[in-house]
Amino acid sequence: MELPGGWHVFQVADLDRFSDERSFVSALQEPKIRDGHALGAALNGDRIRVNLGTMAIQINSVARPSLLRMLHDSPLMSSEFGSGRITIRTSHREVTFDNLALQYEAVALPALAAEHTRWGNSHSDGDTTGLAHARAMGGLSPRDRDCLLKSVSILIPNNKDASARLAIYAGGSLDKGPHSGSPAKLLFDFGATAQGKTGWVTLKHPTGVRISANTPIWIAWKGAGDANVMYFEDEPSRDDFQRERGRWDSKAISHRPDEPWPHTWPATDTGGFDAARYSCFITLTTSQ
Repeated sequence: MELPGGWHVFQVADLDRFSDERSFVSALQEPKIRDGHALGAALNGDRIRVNLGTMAIQINSVARPSLLRMLHDSPLMSSEFGSGRITIRTSHREVTFDNLALQYEAVALPALAAEHTRWGNSHSDGDTTGLAHARAMGGLSPRDRDCLLKSVSILIPNNKDASARLAIYAGGSLDKGPHSGSPAKLLFDFGATAQGKTGWVTLKHPTGVRISANTPIWIAWKGAGDANVMYFEDEPSRDDFQRERGRWDSKAISHRPDEPWPHTWPATDTGGFDAARYSCFITLTTSQ
């Protein structure tokens, strides 16, 4: 069975426990891809979690040590279990793939014009999760000056004809969420990205939108297609977002990329924060 992001799962069971093939297939549960992990359940109720970066396995939250040191070990292919690396050999050459190698061509940053700066997270060394949500990263805008918002960028390493819709909001509460207090207002709805586009995907504003100094701002994105966005769980000092909290996951905003963002973040949003910090940023220049 193929799962989102190009992953596949092969499920087995003792067939003599079932009367026929149909009853066996109907008893299986489809695993889910979330936050860089494949999550599933065995027929006996065991909860299985696989790290898609290292293939490390947890069963009922307990790490399962590998029964073998080598995941693959042959003249043509070798991979040590849990290394996240695989080496392939042909008659002419040998090549080793890992997460960095596979992502190399997808992470070149957009060119930065003179007097422009990036605000957010421009790192591209994390994990991926499916684009089936409406989320936002928040932080304080530059404290010493007003700025003009010129563009927004998000890292989409894998994409099968999906689009993401991007927007910038100002206001709300960095402690409680974009819906809290005086809910965040839409500064600009950048619309949807091109279907299937990968790498650092950037959408530009034709002139620029003013952002006041020292104001809570939110980079928001949403989508419902077969694509992956990148995040990491690391020291928050690496980016410009607030240190205490990662992404906000909305429960009130539609995931559909063809549906515009609301002018005001819904005050009824029952979403929440998480430690994940996504690879997205805005490009700013000094306000004129």
